[in-house]
Amino acid sequence: MDPSNHDLPSLSTCTSCQFSEDFSNYWTAILYFKAKNGTYHRVPQIPNSGFNGVNGGMTVYYMQDGLYNFQQTSKVQAFKPGFRMFIGNVNARSRDEADRFRQLTYTCLQNINTRDPQTMDFPTVPCPAGIMTALRFPT
Repeated sequence: MDPSNHDLPSLSTCTSCQFSEDFSNYWTAILYFKAKNGTYHRVPQIPNSGFNGVNGGMTVYYMQDGLYNFQQTSKVQAFKPGFRMFIGNVNARSRDEADRFRQLTYTCLQNINTRDPQTMDFPTVPCPAGIMTALRFPT
């Protein structure tokens, strides 16, 4: 199905969101673990802290301009059918170019409430409570 020719939200008939009225469509990358025998195993997603009873998924926050400035300063409108967005600099070919945009960060969770430190590098050590990935899109 070519997403540019279909308005996916208007075709939605069900949701996996906590609020049954939410027919938004979100995509998230799936992480796989490669075992020593060469097989791949899907790494389960766990719910964010405070979402007990939810079977995996992700948490989406809509933040206004500025980290915690709740004064609406930009015009926000619904996405047009077929809309796609990239984050960061898709043409970055060096660490310095990628570091200019912190739209993708990782946190090695010591427990479900860990939030720092956020790093630009994928964790290279075992993370007791998993890995949190933060993707930041512009308004």
